[in-house]
Amino acid sequence: MQIVAMKKLIPEIFEDIKRRVYDTIGRRRAGLMLGLTELGMIRGIYIGAYHILSSNYIILNKTPLHLLKDKSKELVYAYLYHLLLHEYVHTLGCADERICRQLTYEISLENFGDDNLITYLAGGGMKKLFPEIIHAPMDFGSNVNKMDKKIELVRGFDRSSCNYYS
Repeated sequence: MQIVAMKKLIPEIFEDIKRRVYDTIGRRRAGLMLGLTELGMIRGIYIGAYHILSSNYIILNKTPLHLLKDKSKELVYAYLYHLLLHEYVHTLGCADERICRQLTYEISLENFGDDNLITYLAGGGMKKLFPEIIHAPMDFGSNVNKMDKKIELVRGFDRSSCNYYS
């Protein structure tokens, strides 16, 4: 799946995440924006996405997405879902990474069951499911300082929160 197709899929994923999180833990947050940028990677270490506390931005690292372009839609969907769910939990005020991981897992388990790729990723399956990200070539993304570091906003992200604009 190409990155252009991934960007079109992200708003749909996020709307589902917001609905399921609200139904599961009764919390929601509106007015979020998603930016994509090249953050690079170093073998075994990478940041998939992050949220700056007290902001309305989630930033998704595009660099690992290049490694996923030959994966099935199902795998890419699970990867994006997991990252966005995890960061959405952060936006709800969960600053502690361990607690956020646990809550992400619990939400995934309750909504998708134990036998689902999203739950598997939330339970720590990233290394097994996506070894090409964890074990990327040593020089993959090493030219991040030379890459375009602009943040590209994803159109239609958090669209249900914006329907009051006309």
